[in-house]
Parts: sequence; C-alpha cells; structure tokens
Amino acid sequence: MNGNRIKFIAALTMFIDHMGLLLFPHILLFRYIGRLAMPLYAYLISEGAFYTRNKLKYFLEIFLMGTFCQSVYIIEELFSFGIRSVYLNILLTFSFSLLIIFPFLKMKEVYNGKGIKKAAPYFLLFILALSFSVFFEAFSKNSVALTGISVKTDYGLMGILLPFSAAIFKDKFKKLLSFSLALVIFNIYLMPNLPYTWFSLAVIPLLLLYNGKRGKKAYKYAFYLFYPLHLAFLYLIAAAV
Repeated sequence: MNGNRIKFIAALTMFIDHMGLLLFPHILLFRYIGRLAMPLYAYLISEGAFYTRNKLKYFLEIFLMGTFCQSVYIIEELFSFGIRSVYLNILLTFSFSLLIIFPFLKMKEVYNGKGIKKAAPYFLLFILALSFSVFFEAFSKNSVALTGISVKTDYGLMGILLPFSAAIFKDKFKKLLSFSLALVIFNIYLMPNLPYTWFSLAVIPLLLLYNGKRGKKAYKYAFYLFYPLHLAFLYLIAAAV
C-alpha cells in the first residue's frame, strides 16, 4: 500500500473514533477501531519529514493547520463557558515531533558526510527541541497549579516521540522495529487512562504492507482539511441531537 492508502485508513479510523466519542460513547467498538488512527498518522508524519524537500513548508503546513483548529476550539470555549483547559490537538503534537525529527535527520546527514564537528550544531538543536518537549510535559503536569488552567498536548510526551521513533533508521524493517517498540511503550504509558489502547498494535501488519511510496500528491491537502472538517461535522450533529 502507498502512503495515500495508509492515510485513508487513518482518516477512516479517526472518523470512527471521533464518531464514537461524540455520538456513541456507550459503544466502545468505535474507540477500539479508532486506536489505529494516531500511530498510522505518526508513522506517516515521520515519512513526510524524511522525504520532503522543503522542511520549513512541511512544518508550517502541519503547525498552521493545528493552530487554526486550536483557535476554533478556544473561540468555542470562550462563547460557551470560558477557557478552563487547553488541550493541544494532534497536529500541534506532531509539530513538536517535527522540531525534534528535522535537526536529528540533518545531524545524521552532515555527520556521515562531514564529521562530528559539522554535525554538532544540529545535535545541539536536536537536544534543545527534545528538552523543550520534556519541559512542556513537566509544565503540563503542573499547569493547573501554575496557571489555574490545564494545558496538555494530545497524547503527551509519548505522542511527540512516537513519530521520532520511526525517523531513527532509514532501513524499512529497522524503522518498523523501532516504531513497534516505541508503540508498545506508548501503550504502557496510556494504559492507565485508556485500557483499550493496545488495539493500536494492529497497525504493525498494515505498515508491513506499506511500500514507501507517497501516492498522488493531489490528495495531500484533502487529508489536511479532513481533520477540521470531520470534527466540525460531528460537533454539529452532536449539538443537534
């Protein structure tokens, strides 16, 4: 399967998950199926980071879409009951991921060609990005005491690091092995609050079928737009019923 087919499965399972969350919270089957979405997107975010020619553009596409979606959430809260919490959406989680992945990939590239001295600045950027993510996780856990408002990223620090785990190796099977191990740790991390998270391991056989090809570029922005549009659609239905 190419990247577009993997994205279609991710989008479909995400829609099913959110439909279960907003419309059928008593039917857990929807949430079980939905566990596939996040790790599939995480893997493809890593692939996009590796293959994109314009890394700044790729980051801005993810970050700005995430910022737009977050702005809608904040405005909706302001008009309803005021801001009591800030839950940063998955696109902003993946933006954190890209800040870690890009200097790491550049560090490896420069190190292999020019040695450790030339790679050192990118290593420093990698450590700074990683440290910032760890700091933000610590801040999130204490945000209520510090600010009076709960501030969290979707899936927390492990959600940020999951795409990075697929960027460590270039070889397909090493990449998938690293990602699978990280996914197990990710599930252990989530299990206390989301006991059915283990269904996400079903993505591993799907990713074995991934051929490393993106598919038609024309669908790229359709997948980006699907995220806010499907949420708006489901929220409208939930409000109507």
